[in-house]
Amino acid sequence: MNLLLLTPEELIRDSEYSVRDRQRVDHILNILKKREGESVRAGILNESLGSFRITAVREREIKGSYRRILFATPRAPKLVLFSALQRPPTVEKILQLAGTWGISEIGFFNSELSRKEYLTSPVWRAENLSTELRLGMEQGRNVFEPRMRLFFSRPQDGKKPVLTDDWKAELSSFPGKLFYLDRKGESLASLTEFENENTTRAFLLGPEPGWSRKEKEGFRKVGALPIRLSRSVLRSEQALAFLLSQQEEILERKGIRK
Repeated sequence: MNLLLLTPEELIRDSEYSVRDRQRVDHILNILKKREGESVRAGILNESLGSFRITAVREREIKGSYRRILFATPRAPKLVLFSALQRPPTVEKILQLAGTWGISEIGFFNSELSRKEYLTSPVWRAENLSTELRLGMEQGRNVFEPRMRLFFSRPQDGKKPVLTDDWKAELSSFPGKLFYLDRKGESLASLTEFENENTTRAFLLGPEPGWSRKEKEGFRKVGALPIRLSRSVLRSEQALAFLLSQQEEILERKGIRK
C-alpha cells in the first residue's frame, strides 16, 4: 500500500477520518510501523492527495487528520476498457491493474466464447469490485476510481443473470479510437504514431478462447483496429499489463505524463 485512500464513509468530521478496515490498519501499524503522531501518504477518493496524521490507535481502528497538499487530476487522455467475461481471479487482477494505472472506465460483457458460469460469481458484487479497484489505486497512488459497468445483471439467489447487448451500441457511438486485442494485428505504437495525443482510446479484451470470427467482423464494422501486444500467448491479465505498459510508453514519448 503506497497510499492510504480515504473515503466519505470514513469521514468523522471536517478533516478527521476513522480507518477500520483490518487489512489497512494492520499494514499501517505492522508493515509501515506507524504510530500516533506520525503521518502516512494519503488521498481523498476522487479528489486530492495529501497526508494523514495519526491521532489515535486502537486494536482495529486508526483515527487521524487529513491535510490536503494538492488537488489531483485524472489521467488524460482517457483509456476505456471493454472486457469479455473472465475467470473470477482474473477479474480481480484486471481490476487491480485498472486501479493502479488509472483507467477511466471498465465494462464487462458476455462474448460469444465466454463461459457463462462466471456470471454467478460473487466477484461481481459492487462491494467486491470496489475492494479490488481500491487495492490497485492504493498501490498506484491513484485516487480516481474507474467507472464500473456490467452489461449483465448481478447474481441473485434463484435468478438467472440477464444479459444485454448494450455494449455493442457503446462501441458504435464511441467518440474516440477503438482497438481490439488480436495476435494477428499491428503493434499499438505503429497504429497510434500519427494520432492526436488527446484522443480517447477504448480497448477490447477478449475471453480466454479469443474472439469469434463474427465478433471480429463486427469490431471492424465500427472502426475498431486489431492490435498485437506480443507474439507470445498471454493470459488476459498479462495482456492488460502489456497494454498499459505500452500505452504509457507511447504517452511519455509524446510528452504526456501521468
